[in-house]
Amino acid sequence: MSTQVAAPLVTHDSMSTHDPRGSTACIHSVCVDPAWQRKGVATRLLELYPQSIRRYNSTVDGAGENAKIARLAMLSRKDLVPFYQRAGFTNLGQSSVVHGTEMWYDCICDL
Repeated sequence: MSTQVAAPLVTHDSMSTHDPRGSTACIHSVCVDPAWQRKGVATRLLELYPQSIRRYNSTVDGAGENAKIARLAMLSRKDLVPFYQRAGFTNLGQSSVVHGTEMWYDCICDL
């Protein structure tokens, strides 16, 4: 699940507000059933999602109500940052978003 927003990174607002004119798609979760974990499913999802966004971008002109998406953004736990980096995301460091007791990291993938 994701939302399209104007902000370049995931924010508290971006978790619940969709702005079709925004150029960032915020990924909220990459979830895989435990029975399918460690079998490449999440990696494949992270390969296919940018491809589908690029196809979407080819169908919109960016001048109307729907903007082209230039960036994917997500929050990551520290232990998953290397996984997302292998999938093409860049770790920008600790996020300003506070969610629970864990520290979160901003990860982006420019398209």
